[in-house]
Amino acid sequence: MKNSIVFTLLFIVGMFSLQVLHAENNKETSLVEPPLFQFDDYTSEEEWSSISKKEAGSHSLGDVIAKKICLVKKLYISQDEVAPGTPGVRVFIRKPGIYQAYNKLEKHYRKAIRKNTILLQEAQSNFNHVLDVVIALHVHETEDFELALKKAKGVENQMEIFKKTRLTAY
Repeated sequence: MKNSIVFTLLFIVGMFSLQVLHAENNKETSLVEPPLFQFDDYTSEEEWSSISKKEAGSHSLGDVIAKKICLVKKLYISQDEVAPGTPGVRVFIRKPGIYQAYNKLEKHYRKAIRKNTILLQEAQSNFNHVLDVVIALHVHETEDFELALKKAKGVENQMEIFKKTRLTAY
C-alpha cells in the first residue's frame, strides 16, 4: 500500500515537472512578441510628399523627415483667434499626449545626432517610424495609446511603445 502511494506521488511530481519543462521550452522558441498596438494606416505618400521644401524647411534628419514634421503640425495644431480684432491667437493641439511624445522624441534624436551617440541612418529610421505612427493616429481613437505613452517613464520607454506599434496598410 505504501509503495503504491509513493509511486503515485512520484508519478504526479514527475508529470508536473515535465509540463513545466515543456512550457519553458515553448517560451524560448516563441520569442516573437506581438505588437503592443496595431492601427490601420489611411495615409498616403502624396500627403507629405506634396509639401514643398520651402514650406517644410530643413531638418537635421533630412528632407523627408522635415516634410513629415510639417504634416504632423498641420494635422495636430490648429489656431483660432481669441476675438476678432485681438492680436492674440489660441492654439489647439489634437491628442496632446501623442504630440508631446513626438516632440520629446524629436528633441532626443536631434540631441543624439549632435552628440554623435547614434548613427544618422538609425535615427532617421526610428524617427521616421514615429512620424508614420503619429500621422496615422490622427484619425483613430487612441485613449489606450496615449495612456501608455503617459505611463512610460523616459524617452526610451516611449520609443519602445512606438516601435511595438504596427501600422497595416489600408
